[in-house]
Formats: sequence, C-alpha cells, structure tokens
Amino acid sequence: MRFVFAATAPAALGGLPAALKKAGHEVAIILPFEAGAAKVAKATRVRLHLRVGAQSILTTIHQASSAQRVACYVAKPEHAPTPGSASEGIWFSQAVIELARRLTPTPDALVLAGWQPGLAPVYNHAWHLPFSFVQLLDFQTGEGSFGPEEFALTNLAGEYFAPSGVEFHGHLHFLKSALLHADRIVVPGGLAFRTMTESRGQLGPLLAELAGKTRAIAWPLSTEEGNPATDATLTQKYRAASPSGKAICRTALLEKLGLKPEPRGSILLLDRALTAHTLGPILDRLLGRDLRLVVARARTPEDAALEIAARRNPGQIAFLRDDQPPGPNVLTGVDATLLPERLTPASLEALETAQRFGVIPIVSAQQGLEGLCTDLRPLVGTGDAIICRWGDTDGWWDALGVRLQGLTRVDALRHGAVQRAMERAAARSWAGAAAEFPAAITH
Repeated sequence: MRFVFAATAPAALGGLPAALKKAGHEVAIILPFEAGAAKVAKATRVRLHLRVGAQSILTTIHQASSAQRVACYVAKPEHAPTPGSASEGIWFSQAVIELARRLTPTPDALVLAGWQPGLAPVYNHAWHLPFSFVQLLDFQTGEGSFGPEEFALTNLAGEYFAPSGVEFHGHLHFLKSALLHADRIVVPGGLAFRTMTESRGQLGPLLAELAGKTRAIAWPLSTEEGNPATDATLTQKYRAASPSGKAICRTALLEKLGLKPEPRGSILLLDRALTAHTLGPILDRLLGRDLRLVVARARTPEDAALEIAARRNPGQIAFLRDDQPPGPNVLTGVDATLLPERLTPASLEALETAQRFGVIPIVSAQQGLEGLCTDLRPLVGTGDAIICRWGDTDGWWDALGVRLQGLTRVDALRHGAVQRAMERAAARSWAGAAAEFPAAITH
C-alpha cells in the first residue's frame, strides 16, 4: 500500500513510517521546512499558492529520498505562519491536500498526526476530493482550539462553522475536525482509547460517539527510552531470556536507598499517584512479611501514615527524591509496581515502562487490559501481571501478601514472570504496529 504521513514534527509519527517502509509499503512524509532540511532536501519545481484568509502564501516543495529512507516532502512558505497558530494549521492542512493531489500514484491513505493538519479532511470534503484519511490519536496529540474569529482564515463556506464541520463549543477546533471527517481513527489499544474518552474533557463524548470508526492497534505507549540489555549505566545488564542479573540490581537498589538487605519479601514500587491510604489496613501486615516499599515521589503532608510505618519498621520504606518517573536504576531493582485503580495516560506509560524492565504490574481488574497484560498464573507459566480487586482488603492481601510474596520467594517462578513481562513490552513494537496497520484502516 502507499501511505502519505503528515505532521509538523517527525516525533509525532513515532516509528510507524519507517516500520511500514521496512514491511514493503511505499511511504512518504509531509513536513514543514526546517533549517536542518536544507542539508538533505532539494528544491523541486512544485509551487503552491495557498490562501490563508486574504493572504496568498507561495509555498515551495523540497524533497529528500533514498532507497533506505522514507521519502520526505517539506513545504517551505514564503512568509512562514507563526508556529502553533491557526494560520499555521490552515496553511499546512492545505499544503497536505495540494501536495497529495500532485503525487502519483494516488496514496491509499493520508495519515495525519498532531492537530496541525486537522483541516485537511475538511478541505477534502469541501473540494470534493477522493482521498482517504486516517487520524493517529495518542496521549500526546494536541487539540488546536482557536477563537471563532479565526474561522474566516479557512476560506471555507459558512456552513462549515457548525457542529458538523470545524466548530466545537464556539471555537475553531482542528483535532475535532480531523476526528469527525477522517475515515479512520487509530489509537494505541482499547484501554488507551477508553482512557482518552475519560481524560479528553469535552472531546471525550465525541470520541465515544466515533468508536465505530476507531481501530486499536498495539504500538509503544512509553516515550521513555531504556533497555536493560544494553544500558551501560545499570549495575548489571540482563535480558528476557536470562533475567538473573536483576537480582544484582535488586541488591544495589536496596543499598542505594538505605533499605535492609536480603528481604524475605518483595520490593514494591508505589506509584507516585498513590498514598498510604491505598494500602490501608494491610500495610503493617505487608511490612511484617519483610516487604520493602519504594514510594515513587518525594514526601508530602499526606504521607503521615507512611512516616509512622517507616519509624516502626526502620529500613523498610524509602521515598525517591523527586517527582520524576522512576529511572532505570530503580526499575531494575524492584519486583513489582502498584498502579492506580483508573489507569491514566501517565500510568499506562508507567505500566509499559515497568514491563520493559521486568517489573510485575499490579493493576485493578477492568475492561481492556487484555492487550496490555494478563493475570499471572506462575505454576502454569502464563501471565505477566497481578490483576486484583481494587480497595478490597481480602483482594489486596491475596495480591500483595500471598501471590506477590509467593512469587518472590521462588526464583524459577520469579524469573518466568519477569521474562513474560519483558516479552510483552517487546511485543508492543512499531514493527508489530506496521503489521496490523493496513488491515486496521481498511476494515
């Protein structure tokens, strides 16, 4: 298939274009011209006159391509619109459409990332063009909402400033326009889509309404880099096939945080969104099982219960020094991480990052987990997470006091769980996403 991607920043596309190219598809990318492009892109004879309001912007097209790389077409305006403005989005959306009209053969799909090309499907409809559009939607996608006075810059007919067009709650809204007019919306998993419907504010109900044309495929959620098999900063490298090096990292982490060595229990990382109230009545019982608790943030006034527990159980509770996500040297040393009941964009990324380092996620039972993790059955040799009843004392104790502690005490069972968690994270790759993508947008 022939795909043309459009974004104002290559990072918004992730590794999908390159993975599709490697899989044998024809791929091109449309980007705005930047200074660095001058070294690799050559000017073509294509000149576009794009109208933003009453202004006609002369735009030249530069091209860079090779057998090994994805072809890039960069649009260079005579007078560049202000970055992040409605004018930039209108100009870039028209550049995408006009350039696509000149490409032969015709692309099978125009794939948009970010809000800036969001009006391209609207122009496609207004100008009666035949292109098929796909909108990539993840947690980093901005919305591009501007006051109603900007609508005149689009040069669209007045009928388009309506709920069925580009208007959203009285504003010119680029992402809403793209979602409504695209043929397909592609998101990184079913649970990620549900989380977006809950975290996108006023866009949430619209996303839920558009679920029929939304397709979920697995692509990497985390923007954090790090590989325990290659990271030279780690105490000991390890890989999924041989995770025994994690035990050395475990010992080093205990020493670094000033915690008692050689615990009989596990080392549990408490997500920074959680407090001592989360563990409630089983905290003392867990510490009595010689658990080590690492809190993924600095101390707060809400941590009085943890402070008291730490004084009663010296050397068993440690706080990290800042509110940044735990780094590789922490993740390589902990056995499991307890995540919030309702998985937010941040905690979904934390889940994937934890799996990459062989950390067992402990999550609340909910719909959509199937693509991210499955319940651990160590004796059978399946599963990579502990899925529990959230807030129920017996459920907590079963998950943390029985299942996790039992897993920690048997090396073979622990290594199997670590291996499966790491393999799960590795499976969420851009190569895997590229294999699913063509079918997802055509069915």
